[in-house]
Amino acid sequence: MYNENQPKQEINLLAILFVFLQLIFIVAFTSLIVSALQKSDEVDGENQTQIVISNIDEAVPDLPRSALLRIQTDLGEKVNAVAKTYSLTTTAEIRLDTVMVNYLINSADNFVSAVVDIPELEQSYRLYFKYDPDEEANAQADDEIDYHDISLVLCLRDDDEVIYPNFSCNNEFDKGSLQYLASRLIGSFEFNDFAVAFDEDDSSLIKIWAYDEYNVENDDAFLEELQIEIEKYGISPDIFNYYIIKQGDLDFTYEPEDW
Repeated sequence: MYNENQPKQEINLLAILFVFLQLIFIVAFTSLIVSALQKSDEVDGENQTQIVISNIDEAVPDLPRSALLRIQTDLGEKVNAVAKTYSLTTTAEIRLDTVMVNYLINSADNFVSAVVDIPELEQSYRLYFKYDPDEEANAQADDEIDYHDISLVLCLRDDDEVIYPNFSCNNEFDKGSLQYLASRLIGSFEFNDFAVAFDEDDSSLIKIWAYDEYNVENDDAFLEELQIEIEKYGISPDIFNYYIIKQGDLDFTYEPEDW
């Protein structure tokens, strides 16, 4: 017997199938778009970028734009070396109570040390950088980085500064960077009764000698004063060895490079 409703049923089934296939296509296409957007939002070693420090203006109000770009780029490179990938929206924040600013008399620059946290990645680092306080904040183009202004992003060495205990950051390599950094800063150290210099062959050894060769009873005081000065720059004095020498034993000349 002929059923006049059969063609209508077949048409309805085809329509339902067509709509179902359309829904599958839309879901699959949407998933591809979302996945592509997520991948484009990641950074890897071949696509370095900056990590924005959200409160840098509060921490260092007179920081020039060129120095800021360098610091944020170096932070991105350091994070990429440790975390491999991160989001373009990842931001960092300086701990304001860790900011140390010192004036370098030999180069007329400001030197800054501060701890920076990245909550999204649960990572922390210590920044070291210098900048010219007389340079206008926007004197250079927005995309221009001043590579003359040296900056370092290193692992934390002080356990008291660690707030993300699960973050593993190998700081043994950084020790040499800190020793080299101190050797560049030492030209700005000023003491009344003694002088200091790094050993030419050993960057971990600092030599101390009194201006008055008979003033040997103050050796401990000299050492303490030097270590306090080093600590002011956010560098642990414990990574160095110290040797107090007599003036007659000075058989070397060492002039630290100006920054």
